[in-house]
Amino acid sequence: MIRVTPLNMVLAAMLVYILYTRTGLFGQTIENRQLVSVWGVLAIALLFFIADLIFRHYIKSTKRIWIVQLIFIIFVAVLTMIISRI
Repeated sequence: MIRVTPLNMVLAAMLVYILYTRTGLFGQTIENRQLVSVWGVLAIALLFFIADLIFRHYIKSTKRIWIVQLIFIIFVAVLTMIISRI
């Protein structure tokens, strides 16, 4: 059974963002600043992928997975904003 979770959706959005910024199909220029951004997005995407696997292994209820993963996404987003301001 395939379960769609918030981390799956965020991970898919991140991968689309990486493809959009790195392919140059839409006429955008690639700068060094974007390269750092892409590596940051890849690191967070890897974190979300591993976290999704862990949450799926330990939490069997789909409702609880959604709640826990939404809290995790908010936590990572806030932590990323705090770290980027330092």
